Amino acid sequence: MARFNCKCGESLSNSTNPNIEYKIFSNNEWDNLIDRTENGEKPLDFDGYTVHFWKCPNCKRLYFFNNSSDKPSQVYKLEEEDGSVVKKVMD
Repeated sequence: MARFNCKCGESLSNSTNPNIEYKIFSNNEWDNLIDRTENGEKPLDFDGYTVHFWKCPNCKRLYFFNNSSDKPSQVYKLEEEDGSVVKKVMD
């Protein structure tokens, strides 16, 4: 499990707060997962994702990771307080 500090100062850890981590599947990856489930294979094998992100509970920044890295590849932050616009802040 990983841990780092958000730019706002919030300590992020997916072991102490697993609700910050989200996995993203393409439609093709999701269809393959559903097909395997329907064929009687392990239904909760979610290892096929290629991208995941963490959402800071304090400032709502999104930290995107590639599956092969433990460092964010992209960071997004809310531009408006109501959450209507997201601004990319890093590549």
